[in-house]
Amino acid sequence: MNMHNQKNWFWFFTFFLMFFCASSSIYALNVKSTKKEYEKKYFGNAIFSFSFKMDELKGGKKAENIVKKLIYHNKSASDYIKYKEKLFLGGVKPEDFPKELNKDGSPMEYRSSYIEEIKAVCFNKDFVIFEYKDYFYISRAAHGMYQIKYYIIDLNESRILRIDDLIENIPEDAVKKALLSKYDNLTFSFRKTALPPDAVSFTKDGFLMLWNVYSIAPYSYGPIEIVLPYDSVDFYLTNLGGAVKKMVVN
Repeated sequence: MNMHNQKNWFWFFTFFLMFFCASSSIYALNVKSTKKEYEKKYFGNAIFSFSFKMDELKGGKKAENIVKKLIYHNKSASDYIKYKEKLFLGGVKPEDFPKELNKDGSPMEYRSSYIEEIKAVCFNKDFVIFEYKDYFYISRAAHGMYQIKYYIIDLNESRILRIDDLIENIPEDAVKKALLSKYDNLTFSFRKTALPPDAVSFTKDGFLMLWNVYSIAPYSYGPIEIVLPYDSVDFYLTNLGGAVKKMVVN
């Protein structure tokens, strides 16, 4: 082999190696899950239980950093847990838990809880979908509160996509019709319109729309969710929405 051919093979091999390594780093993305459950006592009689389940992307530094910034406030898993615990306890005061006795004379204890789960639902080199759920209950309250969100992250643009980045101009009447067909006697107690929903996502079966408690209906309904078949919403999906759908469906 002459010198000219040797150089050609060298550059070909170098290019191939660079391409292979880049491709491998893209498709080596995986999920690392962190779980932690614990209790703490405050004011001598108030017990707070905490439960965290969190997914992080690993295997690609850019994707890791984007998720860490957008979802976890640039904090490690352990620091994020401390941060959320501090937020939860921020409005709690000793007078919320008066010193009282049970019927048997023992000191009364008050139990409160905070639960959070962040789950990586689907991802590829361009997008990742996280499902976020939280629930909290403060002792002596009428009931707990919970919410669900979906974070659809564009890894190329390093941002969480808005609803109008994904779908546009879907008719209000079509959404209301789907809601009323699933939920009997649904009353729009807190607003007259269904749109916009609190969150949207993509499933293999269709386009998901979600309204949290007290968004359009009383607490007794819980989170309200519909999944619209893609043949009824494809026309309204943006280019980004179509790309995310393709990731989930394929």
